[in-house]
Amino acid sequence: MLDSFVKIWGDLLNPIMTFCYKLSGNYGIAIFLFTVVAKIILFPLTVILHLNSIKMIKMKPELNFAQAEYSGDKDTLGEIQLKLYKEYKYHPMLGLIPLIIQIILLMGVIDVVHRQLTPGMTFLGLDMWAVPVDVKPMLIVPFMAGISAALLCIVQNRFNVLQSEQGILNKLSTMSLSVGLSLYLGCFVQVAVGIYWICGNLTAIAQLFLINALINPKKFIDYEQLELSRIALRKSKEKAKKANRNFLKRDPYRKREKEDYKRFYRIYDKQVVFYSEKNGFYKYFKGVIEYILNNSNIVIDYVTGDANDSVFELTSDRFRTYYIGNRRIISFMMKMDANVVVMSTPGLNKSYIKRSMMRDDIEYIYFPHGVDSSNLSSKTASLEHFDTVFAPSDRAIAEHEAIEELYGIKKKKYIKFGSALVDEMHAAYLKEGLDNKVNDIPIILIAPSWQDDNIMDLCLRDMLRSLLKTDYKVVVRPHPQYVRYNAEFLAKIAEEFKDYDRLELQTDFSSNNTVYTADLLVTDWSSIAFEYAYTTLKPVLFVNTPMKVINRDWDKINVEPINIAVRKLIGEDIEVADIAGIGEVADRLIKGKEEYRKKISRIRDEELYNLDGSAKVGGQYIIDAAKDIDEHKAEYLKYLAKVN
Repeated sequence: MLDSFVKIWGDLLNPIMTFCYKLSGNYGIAIFLFTVVAKIILFPLTVILHLNSIKMIKMKPELNFAQAEYSGDKDTLGEIQLKLYKEYKYHPMLGLIPLIIQIILLMGVIDVVHRQLTPGMTFLGLDMWAVPVDVKPMLIVPFMAGISAALLCIVQNRFNVLQSEQGILNKLSTMSLSVGLSLYLGCFVQVAVGIYWICGNLTAIAQLFLINALINPKKFIDYEQLELSRIALRKSKEKAKKANRNFLKRDPYRKREKEDYKRFYRIYDKQVVFYSEKNGFYKYFKGVIEYILNNSNIVIDYVTGDANDSVFELTSDRFRTYYIGNRRIISFMMKMDANVVVMSTPGLNKSYIKRSMMRDDIEYIYFPHGVDSSNLSSKTASLEHFDTVFAPSDRAIAEHEAIEELYGIKKKKYIKFGSALVDEMHAAYLKEGLDNKVNDIPIILIAPSWQDDNIMDLCLRDMLRSLLKTDYKVVVRPHPQYVRYNAEFLAKIAEEFKDYDRLELQTDFSSNNTVYTADLLVTDWSSIAFEYAYTTLKPVLFVNTPMKVINRDWDKINVEPINIAVRKLIGEDIEVADIAGIGEVADRLIKGKEEYRKKISRIRDEELYNLDGSAKVGGQYIIDAAKDIDEHKAEYLKYLAKVN
């Protein structure tokens, strides 16, 4: 196959070399002319590659700034890089073309030389027929080939638009490879081929200066911005290294993590494992876990990424807890040996959490936090590698099935689950008798999402000025993350509105009492809207800030997300530009709360499975799934015993 390929190229190149030889009368000069002709023929491709390299460096500042901002977030960086490639029409694989062409031409030249060259042909006193390793004086040729390769690399590292931006280590490694290859090959091919290699390197240098003169990169690239982006990236890397060193140095939980890792894998035949990224996630799993513990003899292993997770207070003989941080979670998950793994973290096998390499019969179950659209709030097809999905509604299942069809991914098992969080909130709401509580002064709760351009950032002041003109009490309850990063702004708000007795700025999140007792919720795209409405049957006023979207391809399926579809059914929405009139809308919604009570009750029945019963549905499914695998194992062991 390879011989045939080489012969074909030899047939194509042979007439060109013959023409060059007839024109010059000397085979060495013919090789030089052949190299020049090849460069001329391939010059249009060189222009395309040069422009492609310029595109790469032109977008480099944006890539550097993104790497500085999203350090460690490979998924986000990958999406940004892909977006920039499309925006600038940059083709990363084009860079391989010169190498491929160079190899093809070299094989063709070797074939042509063997056809045309005869003993006795010389050039500048060099025996063109000789192989340097056999004729020691001819070793000057591979030596010169190495020098020409080094010279080409030096020039490219200085003047090639792409290579000049590479780091010193990349430049040195490229030069070492090129020079080493030139020396090695030059020793074992005929001198004529070595001369072709030298001519190719020298003409490539001339071509580089020509292409830079014709298309000067400085006309297209903002080198000042490029340098600023380099500085930002360098500072980000230095900060990350310092933080990592400090973390490793000061982390008081390293020993505990190591012990928990070993303790987990000392236990065989684990049945059900729950994985939680951080503290506070237990509330989502609580009902299901309690059902499993109360209705089976299954032992649950609960793994958390937070060493201070309050779940450690619940440890018992049948509920074992472990701390596994980010440094060990990758290897930990790849060694997993449980029957069932339950997690609310999407992106299985697409980010740092992988399916087990030890067992392929583990059932991975996706456990949603809320009832909002995972198609909006997660990466594209983020549930692809799960086996089973606990779904809150028919709409959620329709979303996932549409995604499976669109991307041709495997079909999963969907359990009509509901929402463990809504159930917990609803149970607490009824237990406290809050469904019959009437406030002396109606309460408006402002609870924005945690995202860019939320209510707090865009319109809080104007909103408060309007709402405080009403007869209602106003409570502002920012997202905990917003409180963490925007203390100065919140202090300014508190100072600016300190004379309003009916305004409360709430930063203590230990109780949900405010959520339960409010007469109206004002939010943007937070999932608290559904939890509040489905729990209290009270209306929601949505502010149309920019939509909270993680998946940029969310609209490729024909299923409308619940975040959009139910928005106007459980309340009203208002534009940011119209925020001065929010007081009138709020007044209308509060006065019409009895009508909304009936309406939201109907919507809840349509849009949510198993109100107050999701724990039983989810718990029983996990019990059956874990036992099924155990029964299969038992049957298999009996079979092996019988056979043996």
